[in-house]
Amino acid sequence: MVAVTRARKESAGLKNMKTIPIQELVSIISDGIYHATSIERYRDIIDNGYILPGKRVTHKNFPQSEVSNCHELSAIACFDFGRADASKVFGDDAMMKWPGVLLSYRYSDYPTTILIGFVRSLLPKEPLYYAEIKKQLGFGGIIPYGIECCYPGQLSLNLASNIIAACHWNQVVLELVSLKNTVITNNMIEQIGSRHIELAEQYRLTLRDGKTYEA
Repeated sequence: MVAVTRARKESAGLKNMKTIPIQELVSIISDGIYHATSIERYRDIIDNGYILPGKRVTHKNFPQSEVSNCHELSAIACFDFGRADASKVFGDDAMMKWPGVLLSYRYSDYPTTILIGFVRSLLPKEPLYYAEIKKQLGFGGIIPYGIECCYPGQLSLNLASNIIAACHWNQVVLELVSLKNTVITNNMIEQIGSRHIELAEQYRLTLRDGKTYEA
């Protein structure tokens, strides 16, 4: 049920330190539409059975969501990397932006981003993309390169195709856990979160001491 992907690329900062390039994460989530959240919010999603529109939740871990286009539309903020221009999405400038977009749950108790994936063609409603969002709200306030979309209404967790738990420290990806069972127990989520806390602390100490990092 759980598949773990670890780093294979050597970091430029420390010899033999292995992390996961952001390109790998973006490539993995280019197979559908994804909603990113924290472990705390994912627990709420499990309890509700649904991902709720932005105006129906409290954004404790990602307060900037309250000024997003999707929040204004009372929709769910999602990413659709697969629909965007790959030459732009995987360009050098874009790769400097994606860690801040995908790995910014700095108010969470866990160094983990939960990415909930959906098959685009199986969604009950059509997501709103750049042209329609700008038609309704005007210009400004949207993530570049057309990767952001807004899903109108709530989304049942039962529709999710997969879930990825990304461990990160200071926007560096340390581990990706793929969960094929999308209804996960709180105990399993706690185990993943605790492991990620340990990995992030190990990585932090490695950077401090200049030692080799091995996940």
